[in-house]
Amino acid sequence: TATPSPSASPTGPSAANTAAVCRRADELIIEASRRIADDSAAATRRELTPEQLNGQLKGTLAGLADDLRKQAGNAEDPRIRDLVTDAAKQIDTGAAAASPATWMASGFVRIPERLTRDCHV
Repeated sequence: TATPSPSASPTGPSAANTAAVCRRADELIIEASRRIADDSAAATRRELTPEQLNGQLKGTLAGLADDLRKQAGNAEDPRIRDLVTDAAKQIDTGAAAASPATWMASGFVRIPERLTRDCHV
């Protein structure tokens, strides 16, 4: 009698999944960066107060963090899941900052660099 083989291959996370998760994380950050730039330009035209602009920025960052968390949930590789989840946590810090614009210059700029460096098979 032959031993049945498992239906799922125990090879671990697929390279295609990792590439897709990393690509989508990059796209989410680029989309949010464009929104932030557009909001800043519009804020100047509408003469928003710094508080109003901070509110918009906090909302955009919070949405980005949520989107990244969802994307992390799609990752088969625990290392990639942790990497993208950590990026979301860092962005949460920016969304909670008293001055998210100041945080953008110091905290946000490091996130895409780290993802580019570490988010791969």
